[in-house]
Amino acid sequence: SDDNGANISPRDRIILAAEKLFAAKGLHGAGLREIAREANVNVNLIGYHFSNKETLYRHVHETRAKHINTMREQALEALDRTYAPGLPPVEQIIRAFIHPFFVLKSENPDIWVAFIRTYFREIGTDVWREVNATTLAPAIRRFTDVLHRSLPTTERSDILFVLGLAIHGAVMA
Repeated sequence: SDDNGANISPRDRIILAAEKLFAAKGLHGAGLREIAREANVNVNLIGYHFSNKETLYRHVHETRAKHINTMREQALEALDRTYAPGLPPVEQIIRAFIHPFFVLKSENPDIWVAFIRTYFREIGTDVWREVNATTLAPAIRRFTDVLHRSLPTTERSDILFVLGLAIHGAVMA
């Protein structure tokens, strides 16, 4: 792709523009016309690809979350292969959860910083709860289960707390 976006499809330009503007202004601060201007498309094209701004937001977030969660799952599968029939060390499980973010951020810092900003801008909103339920929450549950097997006497709530700290710590790095 060119730096000017000439080889990027209009749909992808919409997604990239929305991601940038959602990060800077939040879901409700970024207007569809502004997204269209940034993407260099007609505003009606956004409606053609995404029924509304919330759908566009969900798509932006779900796309990035799927990417990072796929890497997390692959890391867990590698740990299972390495340590089977035993359990992987806790440190390796935590690393499998956090490390993909750093890899992705090093490959494309602008996109991943925007993803995190967008995520934190909307915490607590209805759209955030909906997106979180299908993106981060399943990964948190999966890692909580794996960690609980390695730490059977630890309360699940304590594991969830530590994973939450790990997320916040990773994104502040």
